[in-house]
Amino acid sequence: MDFKFPTIVKNNIHYFDYGATSFMPQNVIDKWREVNTEIGVSVGRGSSILTKKAEKELNAAEEYFNDFFNINGEYKNIYAKNVTEAINIVALAIEELISVMDMIVIGPFEHHSNYLIWKKIAKKRKALFCEIPVDKQGKIDYSFFDRYKERIKVVSVSAVSNSFGYKIDVKKIADKLNEETIFLVDESQVVAHMPIEVEQRISGYFIPSHKMYGPKNIAMACVKSDIIKNMNPVILGGGMVETVGFKTEWLESNKKFNAGTMDISLISAWVEACKFIEKITYKDIEKRNNKYSKIIKETLKESGYEIIEIKDNCVNYIISFIHPNIHAHDINEYLSSKNIIIRSGNLCSQNALRKIESNALNRITLGIGISDADVKILCNELRRIAKC
Repeated sequence: MDFKFPTIVKNNIHYFDYGATSFMPQNVIDKWREVNTEIGVSVGRGSSILTKKAEKELNAAEEYFNDFFNINGEYKNIYAKNVTEAINIVALAIEELISVMDMIVIGPFEHHSNYLIWKKIAKKRKALFCEIPVDKQGKIDYSFFDRYKERIKVVSVSAVSNSFGYKIDVKKIADKLNEETIFLVDESQVVAHMPIEVEQRISGYFIPSHKMYGPKNIAMACVKSDIIKNMNPVILGGGMVETVGFKTEWLESNKKFNAGTMDISLISAWVEACKFIEKITYKDIEKRNNKYSKIIKETLKESGYEIIEIKDNCVNYIISFIHPNIHAHDINEYLSSKNIIIRSGNLCSQNALRKIESNALNRITLGIGISDADVKILCNELRRIAKC
């Protein structure tokens, strides 16, 4: 079954860059328009009939998110424009909890959004900034956590890396951490393909909308209430204060992070995107990924491309590759001329590419909008390039 997306149809493209962003199906666009038309205001601004509608919409959305992501009421949502901003907000909000010589640990193949802010905070707090070590085969050395667990204050990892799909065993990490360690997981490359790994020891999850067929400009950090209690608000202004005067008091829990106007229509449309995935089911999405991944990988191998992966540790819906003689950007430009969209370059993950001694690669990421015809056209062009 092929799924039609207005943006793909309108531009007549063959889209293979779902790891960067996905498009909204028509029902998600319609929901965004409906809420803007029928409500059009935010929460916490007066007590009008429209404000009450907005509050009802938000409450219903949060209940749905709890069920869909299987995250219980112990977690509260902090909304942001995107996961990059969400990570920054949480990192800055817990900054004062980090002491001299504490360890801040990130994954070995991180996106810059989960790298730069922690490096900055480590420098400012005189803490140690560390990547989880990998062995010669590129596999994570989980014994690292046994050796340094007493000193680790924060662990922040991507459950699946955007560079070449490395999947981290978050449950194994969780089992090795102290109770006091703050453990954060970025689910950006997971939520469109499979359920997130729910683990009680995880302090917070970062979840995007635009990578799972929802609108852009909305994401959330789902953070445990006991962590939020000790977090300082980062953005100050209307809607997040209890009292302003000689002494300023913030609102309780996640409400202290709700400065400014919140766009309820984005959140409602995001719920519709979750329902879109729910209707298709993760099981069927996995079947599609298995089918198309096999065809594309066979084509790449037969045509002389090198697939960048760590055996048995990478997901199949992220396919990164290089050609021994043709630069990644040249491959990208040629495919673009055929209306085929993939990704090339360092993928905002320069630290990961250094580990494979490369500064640019090509990446194909799978998604619901891909059809048999799209895959056939892509593979034909990949073969044609390899013959040059």
